[in-house]
Amino acid sequence: MTREQYYAHLESAFPEFSASRHSVRHFNGPVSLEQIEQAVSLARNAPSACNRQHARVHCICDKEIREKVLSLQNGNRGFGHLADKLLIITADLHDIRWEEERNDLYTNAGIFLMNLCYALHANKVAHCLLNWSVSPFRDILLRKLVSIPDHETVICILACGDCPEQFSLAASPRKPVSEILTIHR
Repeated sequence: MTREQYYAHLESAFPEFSASRHSVRHFNGPVSLEQIEQAVSLARNAPSACNRQHARVHCICDKEIREKVLSLQNGNRGFGHLADKLLIITADLHDIRWEEERNDLYTNAGIFLMNLCYALHANKVAHCLLNWSVSPFRDILLRKLVSIPDHETVICILACGDCPEQFSLAASPRKPVSEILTIHR
């Protein structure tokens, strides 16, 4: 795919725009903090339970810290080192009221995360979601490394950078609607 093809539908109707957003594992240089700030600002429109807005974003710009963070995450080998910035998405535990709401953090932060992915795409920031499925030990190491407060739960990391002129996308066929949607009548 070319950069021009990748960003061809930024002004299109939502179905085309949505279909044009893909995870990019190839980066070619920096993105500005202004692009990141604009994307985070736009992502704030995501709905959240009781409008509590649980999501927080930690932007890692320093190369040495980025490399240390990426060493804690499994799944970025071969491309993580090319990322210009990392966005660590967290959810604030202060925003839950009782124990039964603890899983709402993941739902609300996930909704914010998807909105952030669309907003990054709209702001021409190539990005790839990196899971944070790690041991408590690695979670503690990350928190110490980037000063994430104890009251924030790490949800996901986004590797970000400029989109190269030409790159490959992972083939990700989508399941048919019939495998996803169950209609109860």
